Amino acid sequence: MKKLLLVTLFFGLFGSNVFSFDRYRQERIDNALTKVELSRFVEKIDDAWPFPESDLTDKKPSKTKKGKLIHPFQYEGGQDKKTVSRLVNEITEGSWSISGGWNFNQMKYSEYSASDSDNVIDEDYGTLNSYYFGAKYKGKNDIHEFLGKPFAELYFRRYEDKILYDGGTSFGPFAHKTNAEVYRYGVKLGAIKDFPTMPGNFFGYFDVGHRHWNRGENELFYDSRHGIYAIKYAEQYMWTYFGFGGGLNYEPFRNFSSGLEFEMMFSGGSFTKMHSDSWGPRGFVNEATYDLGDVWGLEIQLPLKYYILDGKMSFDLTPYFTYWDVERSKPLEMGVDFWYEPDSITHVEGILMGISCFF
Repeated sequence: MKKLLLVTLFFGLFGSNVFSFDRYRQERIDNALTKVELSRFVEKIDDAWPFPESDLTDKKPSKTKKGKLIHPFQYEGGQDKKTVSRLVNEITEGSWSISGGWNFNQMKYSEYSASDSDNVIDEDYGTLNSYYFGAKYKGKNDIHEFLGKPFAELYFRRYEDKILYDGGTSFGPFAHKTNAEVYRYGVKLGAIKDFPTMPGNFFGYFDVGHRHWNRGENELFYDSRHGIYAIKYAEQYMWTYFGFGGGLNYEPFRNFSSGLEFEMMFSGGSFTKMHSDSWGPRGFVNEATYDLGDVWGLEIQLPLKYYILDGKMSFDLTPYFTYWDVERSKPLEMGVDFWYEPDSITHVEGILMGISCFF
């Protein structure tokens, strides 16, 4: 009986070891197959993500909530968490965003003589500020392999204050403070594509917008220096413009991005107007509407973003420069004389400071 028990115990232990050995060998085979599959996966991914092999040693490809395989370098510790490249992940998912904040700038407007293009007739210049806001949508699917994903952006900017007018009045040259209110709004339609080898993206768009400047006010004021009354009157400069622009964004550090955006704008024909009031026997009246010449513009922006709350919000700082060149209007007959609005140049140096929220 004891021999039977010993034999049973011996074969039991030996058999279990053999089974354990076979299971261990099978696990090694399974793991080897997994590594082969992983190497094939990495070979495919490396075409778009050429990172060093050391970055992939202990990391396996993970899946997003939608089940899409993602290169492990995009995540911290292999977790499904947007950490390394907020910009890259943002454009792969499709998202809404809204932004808003403070708009501060320095504006200078100059009118030039028709007989001497270097002779400045009058100028408006000073500090303006108010607010801005916008909304943007980025699509999920590529329009085309080379174009990337579509986007649409609505924007609105406003700035106002009293600035200095230095030029002619109804009784000669005079300098005084005058009202200025400017607003711009429009929509940009374009496409955005991520860089294949670094965190960031580049984009291009078509822009349709409108600019409106309320210049001065209707007022009869007393000039104490000359002992006379002078007339200030309101003018409205407005044009609908069309633009083409593009730029790029790059993320040099975690949660921080910097960019460059450049746009050329144009308006002409019936899209450019200037309304001018004047003083008459019945007071101020809207006496004249001028058809301005062609309008050319450009804008350069340097957007900076710092992301917080796992990329759901960002603090934004965007220095910008805007330039407008307006050709003189067609002559307008009033009474026995012909009047026109002269050539002008406007440049604005400003900063947009606010926040963005992503959904």
